[in-house]
Amino acid sequence: FGAEETIFSGIRQFRAAHTMVVSIDGEICRYERYWRPLYDRSLGELPRQEVVERLREHLERSVIMRMRSDVPVTACLSGGLDSSTLVALITRLNRQTGAGIDAAISVRFPDDPAIDEGWYIDHVLARTGVGGHVVTPSAADLSRDVRRLHWHHETIIPGPSMYLEWAVMRRARELGYKVIIDGQGGDEVLAGYQIYLQAYQAELYDSGARAQAFWIGWLRDRRLRKFAKRYRDAERRVSLRDSMKRRQLQIFYSSHIQDMLRAYGGDDLPDPNTAGALRFELAINLLRTSLPSNVCSGDRNSMAHGIESRFPFLDYELVDFATRLPDWAYLDRGWGKYILRQAMLDDLPEEIVWRVDKVGFAAPQDRWVMDPGLKAWVEERIFDPSLTAIQGYDRAALEDKWTRHRDGRLDFSWELWRWASAAELLDMARLGIWRNGV
Repeated sequence: FGAEETIFSGIRQFRAAHTMVVSIDGEICRYERYWRPLYDRSLGELPRQEVVERLREHLERSVIMRMRSDVPVTACLSGGLDSSTLVALITRLNRQTGAGIDAAISVRFPDDPAIDEGWYIDHVLARTGVGGHVVTPSAADLSRDVRRLHWHHETIIPGPSMYLEWAVMRRARELGYKVIIDGQGGDEVLAGYQIYLQAYQAELYDSGARAQAFWIGWLRDRRLRKFAKRYRDAERRVSLRDSMKRRQLQIFYSSHIQDMLRAYGGDDLPDPNTAGALRFELAINLLRTSLPSNVCSGDRNSMAHGIESRFPFLDYELVDFATRLPDWAYLDRGWGKYILRQAMLDDLPEEIVWRVDKVGFAAPQDRWVMDPGLKAWVEERIFDPSLTAIQGYDRAALEDKWTRHRDGRLDFSWELWRWASAAELLDMARLGIWRNGV
């Protein structure tokens, strides 16, 4: 997603932060980068509370701008920190601006406690007084929509969780909404993923602060283990270890970072040897991997149903502000997005502000792949002979993984799904779907 290639011959996509000038006869006159993140730590000179207040001001301004509309507006509410922050701010600012929402839309899986986010969602709704609409997608629903989903996405879909967003947008359309406020970008801008903790550990370790590197990892893992006791099969919900071991820390710069540079290039990325591994990882996810994928998916899912998605966390002034934050604002004592947690202390329940786990918009894909509603499609697709044209396809290895997943020995749902998605696209091309529609 962060490169120019697409699955279509002769079709390229824009890279992040680029601009193009095209002549009237179709000649590309100029194609160049117009922005790159600095990640210079310059806000570290300010008192902590002032930095927190400035983030809050950026967020409020961004939300006010994106609530401007002449048509009905709703919001996604996953129960996570980002979407909960936006619903809380919309509610508070409504008293000043008169622009609010009557209800948010959430995905719930009440029959699957290890995945369901209903407990957190209910806490936010109760605190804000906002109404809630619920959608509960199923494997059978996905099986019914899988071809249309691929037609709109026009690429391999990374995982079944993309379908949850599709279901939310469809529900928004059914309810008469035209605009939806979405929390995309919070993790990439403010360091919400596991990889950021690991990158920061590696940075500390490389600088000689090895005790601190192990300490923040130990803190994070201890919280995860304590939280996991609340769930019968917690490993389906949350990683029981986010930190890295000594050997992993020793080779992070020479392995992971070099792999990223080889795969994506580094022309607009901060130098990991000077800016540090954390800021390099922030830039990679912002410009190459996570955010390009999520925004592409969000756009395809929303526009498939005539919905305009708006992302307050991706306001350009907020992003520029975030690239100048000091270390503590991203990670403090192992807490990711620490500055956002501090900014929302007065507006969100403590259970949301200090959430340990990170589920996000996650589907129960390990079970969906084996669900009668989807299993036949997956099995047919992963053994489609056309996949032999793709480098790396190994039918025997995939048969073994399919068997082990089916028997419940290991979770290979990510890999199984991606090969199935690739086969779906090949079948659509073979049938001329791209020309004739679905």
